[in-house]
Amino acid sequence: MGRGRMGNSGSGSSRGSGGFSGGRRVGRSHSHTTVFVGGHRRHYVHGGSGSPIVAIVVGALFVIVGIGVLFGGFAQLFKYGTVDAKCVLNEKSNSYNYSTYEYTIDGKDYRNRSMQSWEFEEEINKVVEIYYDKNDPNKIYEECPTSKGEAALIIVGGFVFAAIGSLPIFLGIKQLKGAKSGNGAELGSSPAAQETHTRCQYCGAKFNKNSDSCPKCGAGKNE
Repeated sequence: MGRGRMGNSGSGSSRGSGGFSGGRRVGRSHSHTTVFVGGHRRHYVHGGSGSPIVAIVVGALFVIVGIGVLFGGFAQLFKYGTVDAKCVLNEKSNSYNYSTYEYTIDGKDYRNRSMQSWEFEEEINKVVEIYYDKNDPNKIYEECPTSKGEAALIIVGGFVFAAIGSLPIFLGIKQLKGAKSGNGAELGSSPAAQETHTRCQYCGAKFNKNSDSCPKCGAGKNE
């Protein structure tokens, strides 16, 4: 507009998975549980550190924050509109010049002083383009208070946060589905685990293969 703007009102140790320490291989640890159900031995393997539920919760928090930042960026980007306004008054306050404008938005007339100060006065009756707050049209500015570049950075930051959060959610859900479908679940139900027992050919009782005779009828395995 040709006027000079004055301003606006320790250190740590690391462990590698699968590495070597003190001559022994260091890897992921698993706990094993053996349960006897109806005479059958069932062997379960429990996963190592970490939990898919925790990963999903942490990822969800990142996604929520990312969405909030994203909407905040879009709100800043589209917060202000423009309108042609006529300068009707110049006032000086603390060595700063403030201009008052008359303008019309959606059929309603407004007369307000700009929220920004300048080095020089605006020309009276001159029509210029000003910015107004869409949430409060009484707040007007000669220059847009929000930089489009800053708003774009906020939007990109929101996308990044949401993307980072979606990764642990995806992995956590995949791990839960794998556990449901039997991945890392019951191993003792396999044929190899059931081959430790046999049936008596006389009475049909089931007994350990290592036994010499049937505990029910006493018949030998080879009789």
